[in-house]
Amino acid sequence: MKNTSNFLVMLAIFGLSMSSIAAQDIYIGGKNNNRATIWKNGTPQYLSSGYGEIKSVVVVGEDVYASGIEHASGFFAGKLWKNGVVQYVLNDGKDESSANSIAVFEGDVYVAGGQGILGQFVGRVWKNGVVEEGYTEAGGFFSMFIDSSGIYAAGSIKSNYNNSGVWKNGELLYSFTSGKVNSIRSVVVDNGDVYTAGYEFDGENYVSKVWKNGETFYTFGASGTTFPSAITLFISKGIIYAAGFEINENGKALAKLWTNGTGTDLTDGTENIYATSVFVSDRDVYVAGNENSQKIIYWKNDNSNTLISGNCYANCIFVTDNSANIVTVENFKSVRLYPNPSVGQLLIDSGGLKILKIRIFDLLGKELATFQTNEIDISHLSRGIYFAKIKTEFGELTKKIIKE
Repeated sequence: MKNTSNFLVMLAIFGLSMSSIAAQDIYIGGKNNNRATIWKNGTPQYLSSGYGEIKSVVVVGEDVYASGIEHASGFFAGKLWKNGVVQYVLNDGKDESSANSIAVFEGDVYVAGGQGILGQFVGRVWKNGVVEEGYTEAGGFFSMFIDSSGIYAAGSIKSNYNNSGVWKNGELLYSFTSGKVNSIRSVVVDNGDVYTAGYEFDGENYVSKVWKNGETFYTFGASGTTFPSAITLFISKGIIYAAGFEINENGKALAKLWTNGTGTDLTDGTENIYATSVFVSDRDVYVAGNENSQKIIYWKNDNSNTLISGNCYANCIFVTDNSANIVTVENFKSVRLYPNPSVGQLLIDSGGLKILKIRIFDLLGKELATFQTNEIDISHLSRGIYFAKIKTEFGELTKKIIKE
């Protein structure tokens, strides 16, 4: 314990920078100044040159997949991007299409959305850019989920866009056609059960619901006084998270997170703020939302953060957990220079870390030399004390050097 404490003091003295290391990477997809945009930890990447919008983001390993729309040739075309590069345009961009949801399973990339045909919008699922068979009764999909049991897509019924359904592997699994207006916005499968979230109008009131295998599992929202809308669903460790909004008594949209049906207000209701996406990483609950299409906000465990202000909108959030890759104090303790003191040549034992750059400074902070190998030469320096700033793949640390 004493050695660790001493090392922590040395970190403070010599300036170990850990700012580049994060337990999670946060990806938010939407639009900024009417351009399709993905933000990674707050840094934007623009995927369209003209009007566009990202609807869904999935990260697999080092690859970032995004689906959305871009305006071209007088209509909106659904697109699939991988690491910022367009992989394909749905239906080759020949007519109106949308790419609302994306899933990657066993190396294949699936997109769910819709396509305009002869003046009617129909539901489509594409696998690696090719239309999957079936889904003939679908009028457009909002959400998709894939596991080993199959491909699940949720959206509207083509014969009545005011009713919704869930499809599995191209066939209608069940529909909500009770005569009530309804909209299914999200689908998740957990332990073989199919959960959907959305809202229903019973002729007098709108009520947000979570359905389990097509049957009402629970409802939420103050019926009759609010317009509750559950937009997004996530299930982690048996806990059901739904996010959306309610209209309060002052007519303002109040961003909400429901956990197993119990609601939490994410905002105070003084501004119109809508929650649009929820994601759970380990024990942390993330929600993305918007204020009047002029500010993107995301919450981590109810704590709000402003991503950007201006003409912007967020549709989705995806979080990767990097905790297994975080460099610990012990990793940095293993980095050493030898022989030290030295008359000229020093070797760096990096402790398994990848060394990107080494910069040598004098006591006044003047940079004297730069190296990009694990061997440095200080023979040209005068006798005295210097510092080596060592940049690794996970952060930067400083070591004292004594030149004899």
